[in-house]
Amino acid sequence: MEAINLLGVVEEFGRTINQELDFRHEAANVIRFSHYFEGDPDIYVPKVFQEFTTEKILVEEFIEGVKVSEMEALLSSGSDPVELAKKGLRLVFDQIFTHGFFHADPHPGNIFIKDKHLIASLITV
Repeated sequence: MEAINLLGVVEEFGRTINQELDFRHEAANVIRFSHYFEGDPDIYVPKVFQEFTTEKILVEEFIEGVKVSEMEALLSSGSDPVELAKKGLRLVFDQIFTHGFFHADPHPGNIFIKDKHLIASLITV
């Protein structure tokens, strides 16, 4: 069994954590993500305000929408859950298989339905 370079593991962890905690990195990922889905009628990515974004603050456009976990609200708004699920699955497949990009935090708090059919995705990559 090979010895583990514990110091190297800790240093790598420190570099990764510092990068993850820098919201400028996150902003760049949101912008990159938005370019991938520019013109897609089913996907909406909030605009990043780079002039206000810093290492500690990420400023994005406010979005009105319904969380995907709020089924009653989605149904009462006239949204079709089956169609939304298909669009969401296509979004995931396009991210991974077409763009090689992975949304690392796709929970209901990061995905909203806007205007009954658009998926507004808040990104954590």
